[in-house]
Amino acid sequence: VIDMHAWEASNITGLVDSWARRNSGRELWRHGSQPPLLLLLHDRVSWLDAAWNIDGLGHHKPQSPEALATARILHWTGPLKPWAANGLHQDLWQPFAVHCWRGFEDAVLPAT
Repeated sequence: VIDMHAWEASNITGLVDSWARRNSGRELWRHGSQPPLLLLLHDRVSWLDAAWNIDGLGHHKPQSPEALATARILHWTGPLKPWAANGLHQDLWQPFAVHCWRGFEDAVLPAT
């Protein structure tokens, strides 16, 4: 949840853009816009319950069945995305695949 008024008042988009331009050669960091967002927002956040972002589903990182059952957001960080042939947790992805892949009929989707 983002307070867009506070976001705009603090010029977060402009600051992230400025940092991204400084990093055009990927010499400061390698991972997109997340590092400057973390730096800019580290003291401006309210922490949510862990169920709001079950992270690491694209890695071989164990997740408890309880955590997966109560998850609000499933986050496939890592290389093993569920739409790839070697992806992880494809059973969790399948119910949502039709909504996410309109126009990408050639994507490798898990069998139903």
